[in-house]
Amino acid sequence: AILDVWLFVATEHKPHDNGGFVGFSWDRLKDNWEPSFTGDNSFPTTLSILFPGVTGLMSGVCLSGELRNGAKAIPRGIGYAWTMSLITYVAMAVVIAGAFERERLQVGYRAMQFASHIYVFLPGEMCSAFAAVLAGLVGSSRVIKAMAKDDLIPIKAFRALNNMSNEKSILVVWAIIQLILFLGDQYELASMFASHGFLANFLALNVATLLTSATSLPSFRPVYNFFSAVTALCGSIACVVVMFTMSPLTAAIVISLMLAMLFLSDAYIEGDKVSWGDASQPLVFYLVRKWLLRLDERKEHIKHWRPSVIQIVGDPLCSLNLMHLANNLKKGGLYELAVVVKGSFADTADASFQ
Repeated sequence: AILDVWLFVATEHKPHDNGGFVGFSWDRLKDNWEPSFTGDNSFPTTLSILFPGVTGLMSGVCLSGELRNGAKAIPRGIGYAWTMSLITYVAMAVVIAGAFERERLQVGYRAMQFASHIYVFLPGEMCSAFAAVLAGLVGSSRVIKAMAKDDLIPIKAFRALNNMSNEKSILVVWAIIQLILFLGDQYELASMFASHGFLANFLALNVATLLTSATSLPSFRPVYNFFSAVTALCGSIACVVVMFTMSPLTAAIVISLMLAMLFLSDAYIEGDKVSWGDASQPLVFYLVRKWLLRLDERKEHIKHWRPSVIQIVGDPLCSLNLMHLANNLKKGGLYELAVVVKGSFADTADASFQ
């Protein structure tokens, strides 16, 4: 359908009065290149409406579990998709701006229909819309099933999604979308919240990779050559800037919800029941290790002294009172508890781990 529009604009020079098509002209492209917002429209509202159109680049991440080699396929696929999307969007904007009158573009949303052969453009448009919706349904159902598996929302009906098949979970997401559609024509409001939701997702992804890279975890070995902690930091800052550019109030609400969910998940979700790691633990370890290495024995002073206790016990259960006493004596110092187990390692391994 896109190629049909390009070929039509390149070969057709007869104006169409009903659609505003007057043929491609470089002078018209120059006139239409400058922005001219009307009514309540502005750059932030236009950005919030157009931004969901480029969020499909992350669809492959939602299906990473089904890829043979996700570590290589995901960055390569996102790179190819981003490059093709950028070229396509820029080329289409140039073609439409050079072939249509500005007044018709401001009030009409079917410009490409009048610059194409309808029997070619309409099937292509329907296939494109179907593929985009299907990718969104499949990706959303995978995310919801993962949330139900980790028991992130303590609701019985939500937990039941974990036992559903992929097809049934897709139907559930489709039913939720239909209920939202009954709210009426709220495309601008929905686009605003959808854009901020995607940006919040990208922000969390960038922050997670930033913390993982900064703490030098050996399990994190990105194969993408251009990745670094600096790129992750730049991505995080860019997400926040775009969110507040679209709508400062909505951005503040979304970031507040993110922080509330972070604190609630840390307080109520048990780490041993989920398969994903807590990013705060390696960060705490990294900071503690870093500051411990900064201790300098040459700068010690008697007024800064505090006791550090090493206690050796035979049976911890029989030495609770002594352990409480030693713990109170340390006064902010280090308290180390050691248990002596006699015998060979093979004979005492079970008792040592207990």
